Amino acid sequence: MNTIGSIRVLGLFALGLLSIAASAHATVIVHYTFDDSENRFADSSGNGYDLTNSVGTQTYVDNAFGVGDDALSNSSIYRVYRSSNAAFQAISDFTLEATINYTSFDSGTYYVLGQWDGTGAQRSYSLGVNSDGYLVLEISSDGTIAGMSTYTSSFTISASTNYYIGVSFDLSDQDGGIVFYGLDLDSSGATLLTSVVSHTLTTLNTPTARFVVGNRAYSGADIYTFDGLIGEVRVSDSVLTPGQLLISVPEPAGAAWLLGFAVLAVLAMKRRLKKDHA
Repeated sequence: MNTIGSIRVLGLFALGLLSIAASAHATVIVHYTFDDSENRFADSSGNGYDLTNSVGTQTYVDNAFGVGDDALSNSSIYRVYRSSNAAFQAISDFTLEATINYTSFDSGTYYVLGQWDGTGAQRSYSLGVNSDGYLVLEISSDGTIAGMSTYTSSFTISASTNYYIGVSFDLSDQDGGIVFYGLDLDSSGATLLTSVVSHTLTTLNTPTARFVVGNRAYSGADIYTFDGLIGEVRVSDSVLTPGQLLISVPEPAGAAWLLGFAVLAVLAMKRRLKKDHA
């Protein structure tokens, strides 16, 4: 192969790597870490969906999930929300993730996040933990309570313990389209818990309700405030594999080596072309 041909091949390879690097996190809608003391509600995904705080000064716990990994604390996260946006609407597939440390609940389910409103047909999805420690995904097919389905993990998580939790939903896979995840972050060598659940849904509601962190709903009769710590929240608009989960993919390092390699490849091509035409 001649020099020009080699450069073209390397160029296509580098462009491919750049494409992979750019799309490695393309499915992430929002990622909140609450670590930036200047802007606790910033969206670190780069999509610009910063949260809004409507209840005054929030409480934080520094280094709650590790050095530099802070958390929103207790019931102060009553109405931290993002205004209605089509990006949050669950069309068919999604993955919801968070790191939490919950206080023991008396009864019922208390929610880490949701796009849900008890006023009108504005219910879509929510993720929470019930009083027995099971993860709970609630989905409404038409926005009403009557159209709501509740799905529960087969494993439990413990109170007063740092946990990663997540759930993916695939509308087209009724046999095993819901997968819950849990990982004890305090125990060295802990294994990722998984629970595969079937569903009967054929449609999902796409409301204009606010996306809320620390609660199921922003207003109405469906408010159930989470009591505990929330370290991170990430929402993706696709079904992530275990290797793509928040606990498995460093951000942004997961694609950084690809980007760096692609840049080096482009620089090498330029040097080679310059040398051959000197």
